[in-house]
Amino acid sequence: MFKTIIMAAFTVSVALTAVGETFTVPSGKTQTIQSAIDIAADGDEILVLPGTYLEHINYGGKTLVIKSAEGPESTIIDGQNNAPTVVLTSGGELPGTSLDGFTIRNGKNGGGQNEFGGGVHVVSDASFQIDNCIIQNCTASDSSGAGVYVKPASIEDRVFGMRNTTIKDSTATHWGGLITIEASSTDTLIEGCFFSNGHSWNGSLYIGDVGDVGAEIVTFLHCTFYDCDGSKFGTLVHGAAIFDGCVFEESHASGYNGWTGDAIAGGWFDWSDISIMNCVFLNNGGPVVSNEGAADDTGSVADSLFCSNGTPNINGNWSVENVQELESCPEFIDCNEDGIADWIQVVTHPEMDTNNNGIPDDCEVLLGACCINGYAIELPQNDCDYVSGEFMGDGTDPTDVTCSLVCSEDVNGDGLVNVSDIMAVLDVWGACP
Repeated sequence: MFKTIIMAAFTVSVALTAVGETFTVPSGKTQTIQSAIDIAADGDEILVLPGTYLEHINYGGKTLVIKSAEGPESTIIDGQNNAPTVVLTSGGELPGTSLDGFTIRNGKNGGGQNEFGGGVHVVSDASFQIDNCIIQNCTASDSSGAGVYVKPASIEDRVFGMRNTTIKDSTATHWGGLITIEASSTDTLIEGCFFSNGHSWNGSLYIGDVGDVGAEIVTFLHCTFYDCDGSKFGTLVHGAAIFDGCVFEESHASGYNGWTGDAIAGGWFDWSDISIMNCVFLNNGGPVVSNEGAADDTGSVADSLFCSNGTPNINGNWSVENVQELESCPEFIDCNEDGIADWIQVVTHPEMDTNNNGIPDDCEVLLGACCINGYAIELPQNDCDYVSGEFMGDGTDPTDVTCSLVCSEDVNGDGLVNVSDIMAVLDVWGACP
């Protein structure tokens, strides 16, 4: 009996820790990505070698990881401007399902308002993660979400997320020229993404309201929105959204019955809720952010900077705290040579400017007390190390530290210079080892 229990426990342990199979495309029977999906099972991985794949793929309800071997620049899935959407889910895909490292281009929806998305379409009961992708040149005719369309959740634990992904140069007729997220049943994180040159009637980005099982918060963390236009709005939010550490640039919209938001517009429903923090808005039309069309919206703008925009920068009912509004933007200085203006970095990444002086910490030469032969002088740590000094810490004042006196004549280190030191030298008299 005891042996049976042990064997049963071992069997369960093996089952829980088993690693899925990996299929390589192209190889053997898997010359296309879809052929690998067809023979794969839940938990498997499909590794795609560099190349351009002229196909449309459907996960078919399977929980799979599909990733490129060498990244999106060399691994392309091309929809050739033919329907249906380039990447589809069928429903039943569980958390852990992902697409990683591809360019998805020339996607087109099937036409009609029930055929959403041109690049990627996530159905209501599918979980999906998009990482390290480029989605471009997609269309959603008479529809929404040309680059990515996420349908309202119909199950409690549906998960969607996206990291380090670019969506650009795409157009939808109705909502979300670049991306539409209708509603999710769990919080959604969109991190480190770049959105550019999207167009639609109701904004380049659209965040929906309530799905079948309610809607949670969509968070955009350290994302950039460039030239995100709409006939009415730049980004339209009907649900709950957080924009943290984001940059909005060159977005323009015509508005609707006097209500607009060239960068961000709040929706007209009572449950629309927008929080903006550590963001930069530059060279946008005005009003830049607005929730004036909402029935009873709540929204907040904090620790953000507006410059060289149309007016007003903030329109409607917002809680505003520590916001700078400048007629022109600060000078472009890039002290750490990463291609990003220092003033943008310190607003969107406040952790990079711990002393709050407007300069990234890694650009500052931090001085401190350096003890050399019993005396303290002010030096950068690197210089102190170079002269074999003892660095007492960034910001330390030489007048406030006590340096221990180093006496080179005290050979045996007993604090005295006497005959013992002479004897120690005589003990090793001769050539140095």
